[in-house]
Amino acid sequence: MVYNSLLIATSNQGKLTEINHLLKELLITPYQKTNLKILSYRDFPPMEEIEENSISYEDNAVKKAVLSAKRFNLPSLADDSGLEVEVLEGKPGVNSRYFGGEISFKEKRKLLLKLLSEIPFEDRIARFVCVTVLALPPGELFISRGEVYGYINQEERGDKGFGYDPIFYYPKFNRTFGELEEFEKNQVSHRAKALEALIPKILPLF
Repeated sequence: MVYNSLLIATSNQGKLTEINHLLKELLITPYQKTNLKILSYRDFPPMEEIEENSISYEDNAVKKAVLSAKRFNLPSLADDSGLEVEVLEGKPGVNSRYFGGEISFKEKRKLLLKLLSEIPFEDRIARFVCVTVLALPPGELFISRGEVYGYINQEERGDKGFGYDPIFYYPKFNRTFGELEEFEKNQVSHRAKALEALIPKILPLF
């Protein structure tokens, strides 16, 4: 079946902006899929939020994608991502969004930096993880995963990106994700890697 719209199963503006730009780079520009209309929850009346209460990225992403595909009868793309710090045994991980409770991401970053204040830079190894799921209304599922390794910086740097980007130092560029230009981050990010793997599944739908 051919569709004319792809639903991004999120209302998070930072994530939506990033996925939109990635799709333009990975799909629309190389393959000239200019007829593809990208929608999100923001294009529909407010609805009850789908809780991300699983213990795995994959389960959270599958839940969002499947429910969205059924609800809107559209191919739906969902992801779940998190920051894993080695010396914290992988925390905050799948709970990255809820780390520290109902506080802003700026406060979450400050809390994480405080927890690591006595840890030398070379031991602050971390990775971003993203699991992306494409769900089709008939029930088909496609799943991909992307990771990127770096370190937790000793202070915030940069005001680009969102979430934990300003404290995630990427050695190859000698900058945090918060300092990278959009096109630079899109070359190496966990979300870019996961999404790129699904492009062969997205292409035939439009």
